[in-house]
Amino acid sequence: MGNIRSLFSLFLVSFLVSTSAAAGLAKEGDKKKPLATIHVMNAIPNPIRLHCSSGQKDYGEEVVHAGAEYQIGVEENASYSCDALWGGLWFANWNAFRPHKDGSRKVVFWLAKSQGVFHSWDNSTWVKEMDWLPF
Repeated sequence: MGNIRSLFSLFLVSFLVSTSAAAGLAKEGDKKKPLATIHVMNAIPNPIRLHCSSGQKDYGEEVVHAGAEYQIGVEENASYSCDALWGGLWFANWNAFRPHKDGSRKVVFWLAKSQGVFHSWDNSTWVKEMDWLPF
C-alpha cells in the first residue's frame, strides 16, 4: 500500500509540475510580436526627457542621454505620440507612429537634433517634421 501511495504521489507531483510548466509556456507564447518598432534617438549634446504613449498604454517618462536611443514596440494598430523636453526650455510633440502612414513599416526612426525633430524609415534619409517650441 505504501508503494502505491508513493507512486501516486510521484505521479501527482509530476502532473502538477508539467501542467504548471505548460501554463507558463502558454503565457510566454501569448506575447504578441510588435507590429513595428519606434526608435527615438538623441543627437543633442544634452539629455532630453521623453514621454510616449498610445491610446491604450502610457510608457512613462524616460531620460535619453546624448547619443542614446529609446525604443518602443508598437503593439496595436493605433497612433503613438511622443513629446520631448530639452533643457527645460524647449518642447516638441509628434505622432511617432501613424497607422495610415507607417502601418506597413516595421521600423520608424525619430531623431532629436538641435534644429528640430526628424523622421526616417531607413535611418539614413531624414525629413524635418517639427521645430522645437519654447516651453
